[in-house]
Amino acid sequence: MLYACAGWKIETIESLGNRYTGYHPIQKALHGFYGTQCGFCSPGMIMTMYGQTKESGPLTSAKVEASLDGNICRCTGYRPILDAFKSMTVDADPGLKERLVDIEEAYSGVCEKNGSVGCGGCKGKEGGGCKKSTTEHLPSNPGDIRISIGSVRWFRPTNINGMYSILRSIGTEEKYRIVVGNTGQGVFKNDGPYSAYISTDGIEELYNTSVGVPLQLGANVSLTRAMELFHHMAKTQPRYSYLEVLANHWQVVANVAVRNNFEYSKTPHLANLSLAKFSFGSRVATDHRPQSACLAI
Repeated sequence: MLYACAGWKIETIESLGNRYTGYHPIQKALHGFYGTQCGFCSPGMIMTMYGQTKESGPLTSAKVEASLDGNICRCTGYRPILDAFKSMTVDADPGLKERLVDIEEAYSGVCEKNGSVGCGGCKGKEGGGCKKSTTEHLPSNPGDIRISIGSVRWFRPTNINGMYSILRSIGTEEKYRIVVGNTGQGVFKNDGPYSAYISTDGIEELYNTSVGVPLQLGANVSLTRAMELFHHMAKTQPRYSYLEVLANHWQVVANVAVRNNFEYSKTPHLANLSLAKFSFGSRVATDHRPQSACLAI
């Protein structure tokens, strides 16, 4: 849903690099390693790799392999694609690194727009480019949002009190849905229609985590973030060493793109999550004002 993107900064393959403003090193690497034939999967592959470069910690070959679990290629084959991306990692094979250097040298002094040599030293995107692209700057925090289209309403509160205010305004006979990443739509596609949607992705309190005893995760924490936290806790606190196994087990749930938008606290129908939560005695804290409760799974 487009409304769920409020406050986001969205980067596309065209903004990353193109024939007018110059190509990104990832694009050059994929081309140089012959990692594209029909080109249908190339934008997704490149943007996935670009996303990995924005993650914390060093980029390793193992991370590259794990990140492509949601990208499908039907003609090129994964070997040249993986070789291109692995050549940019900290633990890359020396042979791959040498090929990457050759590719970078081949692009040196070549016009990013038309491939000619000696066009005035144009450095494409980094040097201003042959044609400058434009970026639309929008407010990073749009605040509370209320939109009505016909009989359907979309709400985006920015705090918990605002969410309860919205819930009180919805009639008892109305059917509403609370969404964050809205990944459950594919499972509950026949459950509806809804007269109201409440997006909680703007509520900062629901992203909080507490690393004490017990370990607490807010309702908006994504599965990816939970797994990262589990790996960290397992390495730094012996009492939580079992979380390493749990995080590795959840690696098979969906793919990177889904896990990034998949809330740890929701979708109990998935056995990989619900059985694991049950096995280590997790509890769900609910806030149904004026009362609260803590329930065992």
